[in-house]
Amino acid sequence: MQPLQTLKKGAFFPVHTVLYSTQYCTTVQNQKVQPQTKKSEMARQFITRERPLRRILLQALLWSAIISAVLLYFLLTQSSVGGQLQQWFASITATTSTSSSSSSSNNNEHSNSNGFSSPNSQNSSSSSSSSSSSSSSSSSRQQLRPDNRLSAEQMAPQVLRPITVATGSGRLRGFVQQVAGHQEVATFLSVPYGQPPVGPLRFRPTVPVESWEPETRDASRLPPPCIQSEYTQRLFPVHILNENVTEACLYLNIWAPLGKAENENNRSKTEEENEEDADRLRNGQQDKKKKAVMVLIHGGLFTIGSTGIDEYDGRMLAAAGDVVVVTVQYRLGIFGFLDLDTEQVPGNMGLLDQVTAFQWVADNAAAFGGDPGLITLFGTSAGSISIGFHMFSPRAGPLFRRAILQSGSPMLMKQVYSRGEALAERFASMVGCFDKGGKNGSAVNSIYDDPEPVVSCLDQVPFETIYRVQGELVANNPVPFMPTIPSEYIDQFINDYNESTVLHQKEVLMGRKA
Repeated sequence: MQPLQTLKKGAFFPVHTVLYSTQYCTTVQNQKVQPQTKKSEMARQFITRERPLRRILLQALLWSAIISAVLLYFLLTQSSVGGQLQQWFASITATTSTSSSSSSSNNNEHSNSNGFSSPNSQNSSSSSSSSSSSSSSSSSRQQLRPDNRLSAEQMAPQVLRPITVATGSGRLRGFVQQVAGHQEVATFLSVPYGQPPVGPLRFRPTVPVESWEPETRDASRLPPPCIQSEYTQRLFPVHILNENVTEACLYLNIWAPLGKAENENNRSKTEEENEEDADRLRNGQQDKKKKAVMVLIHGGLFTIGSTGIDEYDGRMLAAAGDVVVVTVQYRLGIFGFLDLDTEQVPGNMGLLDQVTAFQWVADNAAAFGGDPGLITLFGTSAGSISIGFHMFSPRAGPLFRRAILQSGSPMLMKQVYSRGEALAERFASMVGCFDKGGKNGSAVNSIYDDPEPVVSCLDQVPFETIYRVQGELVANNPVPFMPTIPSEYIDQFINDYNESTVLHQKEVLMGRKA
């Protein structure tokens, strides 16, 4: 509220203040110094009449500028013209970043389980291609960087060699990259923690991933983002840096520090030496101590977001902080937060995804040199709100020790978290699975009265129909689906807890973005 008041005082009020002050000082000066002649009196009256006209014209110019900016914003974000301009800009960007073609093709190999590609995804680029293009284009700006900041060349990943580790789910083949010139970080991308929530698992609670033994799973590419609203992306906006959005998106990424490079000139190792890397990762460096683990939950209003965004790249934090960094993807929008208040569709599936990921991290942290007893959750916006809920959950409580909440709190208005029933009824009606008036005159007061037929009907609705209806819902409300309270995972509102409530004690750091 304070920045808004400052903006108003700084943008609008000085116009009036300066004019009135000038008129007041002129009047006083005329009264004290100048004689009240007929000529001076006529001049004073002319000036007095002119100043209100100036104020009116200046106000008109200010308001016309504001209205023009608002109209331009809606034109670019919500109209077909805006989409054409975005495509035009994306095509220019794509032609200028020729070095990104190879990394983009690698990310495109992720297949979409639905055979569906978002129309907006054609304007997106992969995270690795964005990183390479930024490093090549920033050379001209390098001399402007302060000496205490890393250059783009230093920040760009330098892949040295592959590395393979064994987890409780199976073997993973990632890669070792050199960060900031001398630090080595073991990187494992697209690590599955849950079974793909497609077909009969859509809208259902998370099912932990099955073992992929005896195969060794490739973990060298960023995962595809979860299905999300294109309209909300354009509105805020968020650019998802991966093309193939999909329902099969329950992945996490891991960055584990290996310490300083033993031989900077060594760019390849034998299989026996790669095993030494794995032992070095598991057992730590000279101190032999397990490292703290930091698990990031991305923000995005529970509607958009992806771990493929550049700002969620954990290699720098892992290298500089000497911690194991994990980023988690979870279901968004209607796929993650449809609530039918049944055992089959209990709601808050996105939060259940997160806690399933926490369990996987706790079970396998030691394979990456991490301490399962020293896990910290951190996130912003929706990620921070999610962490607040996990702090009160008996299921997630034992899985982490510390929490960092940034710009988000579960202590929002009750109306935000209690609208799951109305949204579920509207969605089910739009896909033809619910009639609140009932068939043959039978009264149905709530979708919760008899949800089983709705669940059976939703299982038969094509994915494309669900995606289209979600787009229609967000057109009226960009953030329609949020965590629901009460539910199976969150049984009551946070401010309803009392002294008798049993909670897992956590070390908490809270704040907001500057």
